[in-house]
Amino acid sequence: MLTFRPHHFLCTIGFQGLGYSPAFVENYKHIVNLLQTPKGDQTTIQVVKDTDAICNPCPHKRQQLCHYQAKIDKLDQAHSQALDIQPNDQITWGQAKQKIAQRISLKVFHEICAPCSWKNLGVCEQALIQLHHQFNPTKSN
Repeated sequence: MLTFRPHHFLCTIGFQGLGYSPAFVENYKHIVNLLQTPKGDQTTIQVVKDTDAICNPCPHKRQQLCHYQAKIDKLDQAHSQALDIQPNDQITWGQAKQKIAQRISLKVFHEICAPCSWKNLGVCEQALIQLHHQFNPTKSN
């Protein structure tokens, strides 16, 4: 079972091989590759309030917290509310993608991801648009 902070569900949709250190990138690639396997949608993820499987090798990790904890708390709170998930919830990756597609419009994305320094790259927005098309091929954003 994987562990994710609430904001990492959407981050994982947009992951493009960039990160805070080579070890962070390799770890995240491994997680994304696991989720993209034929059985990846069945992978169970437990929602956590502190550092998670993605954070483990991050150079900003300070024990169970982040050096930028106040900013991360805002992101997690916004994502938790938007996705209707709470710490200790368990959800499969397939269920998570469906929740993202149903609950995160582009407007909501721009609101909940506003504090994120990665948002301006545009990769998460494009990945969200692709996910919307995957789950709702006839619906526009």
